[in-house]
Amino acid sequence: TPARVAERTRSSHVCGAVLGSHVPSTNLADVVYRRTEGNALFTVQMLGHLLQQGLVIETGRRWWLRGGLGAVKRHVPEGLRTLLIKQLEALDATDQLVFEAASVGGVHFVAAEVAAGLLCPVEKVEAICDRLMQHGLFLEAQELVTWPDGTSTVRYGFRHALYRDVIYDRLGMAQRSRLHRLVGERLESGYVERAKEIAS
Repeated sequence: TPARVAERTRSSHVCGAVLGSHVPSTNLADVVYRRTEGNALFTVQMLGHLLQQGLVIETGRRWWLRGGLGAVKRHVPEGLRTLLIKQLEALDATDQLVFEAASVGGVHFVAAEVAAGLLCPVEKVEAICDRLMQHGLFLEAQELVTWPDGTSTVRYGFRHALYRDVIYDRLGMAQRSRLHRLVGERLESGYVERAKEIAS
């Protein structure tokens, strides 16, 4: 879309401004854009992090990224991680639990999955997500979906994949495993005979 093209162009300009040199759009700028979705603050933080890690190199007055998208897929700059964790910890305990359970579902999730992970009513999760969304905190609503078993639930999305990654990374192994099991069981019951369609 034209908006995406404009965002990519802005991201390329931010990369160029930070690095002080031409940035090849087919390599570094595109990869950084995909990871930061064009957010200027995230772009600056990500580039600084990649430079510190030696993942960005300069050859022939051009900056290149070693290893492509795989090199930055799970990288979250420490300064950015700290900022996002502070924002999360400013919320009350129930809100934090909702975000943690939501992170197990991925960047996009439905309220019924989160409710299953927290063993609470779907309506409570939707009310919390709607309140957080209205305050511009981490989330955006996407659509109402209906599962094969008749469950009607709202699909939400983290406003940025980095939000989800930081929250998910904070989960302990036992907590992560328990949430995945509860969410998986709810998805299986919700999709009944069509569960194989979403098994992966």
